[in-house]
Amino acid sequence: VGNPLANASFGDVLRGIPLEGEATLCLLQVLPEALSRNPEAKSLLQRTIKQWSSVKDLHAIGLLGSGETGGRLYLLYQYHQGRLLSDILERCQQEGLPLSGDQAVYLCERLAGALLSVSSSGTAFGCLSPERVLVTFEGEVKLLPGVFRDLHTTPVAGDPALLHFRRYLPPNLAPDR
Repeated sequence: VGNPLANASFGDVLRGIPLEGEATLCLLQVLPEALSRNPEAKSLLQRTIKQWSSVKDLHAIGLLGSGETGGRLYLLYQYHQGRLLSDILERCQQEGLPLSGDQAVYLCERLAGALLSVSSSGTAFGCLSPERVLVTFEGEVKLLPGVFRDLHTTPVAGDPALLHFRRYLPPNLAPDR
């Protein structure tokens, strides 16, 4: 259990200290039940988790581990101070103050640089959404591991719990409804 950082379609992201192992601050994401129950989705996630655990990049948040508790999969990430881009955009909308042009261009430039940097690791990112982008308090952009890549190829992609995920898929990749 930890302090919530953000609500995300793939499970809440929490700040906390693991009960086992080294006592360092980490980010924890407990995945929705739909992903943990479906064997095809679970297998795909485990395969991409294995690929991402070896990625070491300044523009990506490190994937420290994964596991299962209470029948639900979880991911453990390195901790970085900041906010998810989805939360920043939501707050802008709530307050009626859009990002300035300069801010939007800056974030796009940083995001493009982060994607380019991560692509050199040989791991395709996939499933890019504002929930997978952390903006640090210093203004840097860091990508959460792209472990949800190719999830649209599994039957679980049509699950109502993943409606937000489907929102960011190109129309030709959207699952049948």
